[in-house]
Amino acid sequence: MRSMVTLPTELIVEIAENLSGDLKNFSLTSHRLRHAISHILFRTLNIACPLVSGMLLEHVLVKYRHAISRIHLHIRLRPNLPEDDIDEYDINGMPSIWGTERSYTLLQLVRGEIFSHIDSFSVHFDPSQFDLEGCWFGDGGTWGGGGGESISVFQDYEDDEAWEGDEGTNGDGMMLNFERLYIWRAQYNQVFEALVMNLNITKLRFVNLLPKRASIWYSDDWVNMLQRLTHFDVGIFGAESAGWHGNTTDGFIDFINEFLNFIAFYLTNVKHLRLEASPLSVFGTDTYITGWHDPFPLHGPASALHSLELKNIVLGNDVMDYLRDQGGTLRELTLHNCMCYSCKLGPEPRWSHIWDTVSKYCKVLRRLNFLQDEEPPLGSFRIANRMARKKKDLIVWRYADIDPERGTVLEDGDANVGEVITGCAFEEYCDLQETLARRRKNSIDE
Repeated sequence: MRSMVTLPTELIVEIAENLSGDLKNFSLTSHRLRHAISHILFRTLNIACPLVSGMLLEHVLVKYRHAISRIHLHIRLRPNLPEDDIDEYDINGMPSIWGTERSYTLLQLVRGEIFSHIDSFSVHFDPSQFDLEGCWFGDGGTWGGGGGESISVFQDYEDDEAWEGDEGTNGDGMMLNFERLYIWRAQYNQVFEALVMNLNITKLRFVNLLPKRASIWYSDDWVNMLQRLTHFDVGIFGAESAGWHGNTTDGFIDFINEFLNFIAFYLTNVKHLRLEASPLSVFGTDTYITGWHDPFPLHGPASALHSLELKNIVLGNDVMDYLRDQGGTLRELTLHNCMCYSCKLGPEPRWSHIWDTVSKYCKVLRRLNFLQDEEPPLGSFRIANRMARKKKDLIVWRYADIDPERGTVLEDGDANVGEVITGCAFEEYCDLQETLARRRKNSIDE
């Protein structure tokens, strides 16, 4: 049954339409079973954008309206093509990310004009369509600014000259010039324009959010939508080109530094927050000693926040400060594939410092989840490897350095070994988990 849930809605409907008469008649005799299954199969409606036609979508919306509780949009942005006439688009408007006029139903759905009970949306920006030509990185797969058919999401720094336009375009009278020149930038903005009109959304997820601003982000509508959210899950797109990672480029650094001002600052009612970096473009600490400047983009305290998950984040002093500020409300913390910054030139926190900070400041924390998809390397140190084999519950704490020029993650096996041998982090972690277990027990007894 779980595998059926992952199938596209269109395929499920197509299978049903081609069933033999006997099977159709049999399904009619088991209305109760059919009703129960439909709420599982059609709980999440997956839609690939843009749509050519909304006919099938309209059929699904009518038939399964009571089962659908979540919308997942798979977004494919389009680069400029040689045959595109930008002057014509400037008059008649850019191609819509939602499709043709025949697919207007999709736009109504995203705006919340069809269903009022759907409060959960997931938006996945799909970069795979451009991989073959390297269009995400500029012409010819380089980090260049990009033009014509290319899509560059990292290199360009969007200074004040990029923000010139007609008065009244949005709340601040600004429109990004790039949204007039590049179809993908206009379509990127169209996604957010539709979402902010949906007053029902309280749970929002972005997968591969591009490190680029949209003009709608300067509007009051954008701020109001963020303030309505109770659940926010965001993964920021990252990539590499010829060994150079996106987190070293001006565009990416600018985006991470502005994330607080455009997004995080307005998440005032969010109870559950998840932040994910790409393994190819990690961020989390700002150190002028080594010249790497991709800081942790959150700032506390957020009075409503109860649950925080960080994935692929570099745990530096910025994260420590955030945990201290957020300690009064945080009830659940998840660290997934995170790493401590093993900068040997400056004071950066170790894993034992992380757990000690959580223990001292997060007084209402009830649950701590520590996840690693792969065990960090221990090199050829026999003592550490022998300890890891004997003690199945022993945790290898991950330390890594970041190449300031290329942005690559350099696993620090020596630091990993040192932490295993001393056992300081493991001891702090075990003490913390025992404390949390007592808190959970006491809350049940009460």
